[in-house]
Amino acid sequence: MGLVIADAVSHGQMPWGRSRAELPSVQPGLTRWPGHVESDRWCHHIVTQLQSGHAEQPQSGAPELTGPRSPQLSEPLGVTSLLATLPMRLWQLDQRHPPDALSQPSSSTLRETVLTVFDHSLVAALNHDVLALTALIRTVRDTTGAELDPLSQTLILGCQHVLTAPSDFELAVGQSLYTASPAVGLPVLTGILSAAWGGENSLPIALRQLLATPPPRLRGWLLQRWQIADAANLRTLAQGLWQRWSGSHVTEGSEPPNIAVQPVLT
Repeated sequence: MGLVIADAVSHGQMPWGRSRAELPSVQPGLTRWPGHVESDRWCHHIVTQLQSGHAEQPQSGAPELTGPRSPQLSEPLGVTSLLATLPMRLWQLDQRHPPDALSQPSSSTLRETVLTVFDHSLVAALNHDVLALTALIRTVRDTTGAELDPLSQTLILGCQHVLTAPSDFELAVGQSLYTASPAVGLPVLTGILSAAWGGENSLPIALRQLLATPPPRLRGWLLQRWQIADAANLRTLAQGLWQRWSGSHVTEGSEPPNIAVQPVLT
C-alpha cells in the first residue's frame, strides 16, 4: 500500500503536506513532483505477478520495462526494471539470506550490486534494524566510492530518508519529495522502504481512507496505472504475496516454497 500511495502522491493524484487537511475539497492531479516515475509498465508487471501467484524477474531488454533499447545483463538496472522485481525480491528474500556481500562494482557486476543493495535495504527495513541500515550506507560509500551507479545512490538516499524518520512514512516520503533535483524513482523507493519499516499503520490515515474510497478521478488513475479500483483490491493482492512468502498458500500438486515464516507488516 505504501508503494501505491507514494506513487500516487508523486504523480499528484493524492494531496501532500498541508493540503491533506482539505482532503474533501482538494482536486488531485495538480502537482507532479520531481522524481515521479513516468512509465506504468512496471506497475502492470507487479500486478500481473501478484494476480498470477508467480513472482518472476522481468526479462532483460523486455520492451515493457526497459524501452526500445535492450541492455545487456552487465548494464545497471533501470529504476522501472528494479521496481518490477519487488514481488520476486520479497517472495525470495529469505532464500537469499543473508544477502550477498557488497564488493567493488565493475562493468560486469553493477547490476548485481544494485540488486544486493535493494535486498540489504529491504531486510534492514523489515527488521527495523537501524544498525544494519546505517552499516549499509557506510559500506556502500566506503566500498564503492564515486563509482557507485546512480540507482544504488538513489536507494541509499532512500535509506537515509527512512533512517531520519523511522516509522514515519509522511516525513520520510516528504523528504524525498522536497529533495533538490531528486532522481527518478526516489519517492517510490523511499515509500517502499518506509512502509516496510513501519507497516500499514505508519501510512497517513487520510491517504489510506482516500485509497479505500477513491473519488472518480483517483479511481480512474488507479485502474489505468495499477489495474486496481481501491485499497481492497490491493490488500487482496498483498495478502496473496504474504501467503506465498510464508508458505501457507500451496496450490494443488505443488510443494510448499522454501520460505522462512516471520511476521511482516505490509
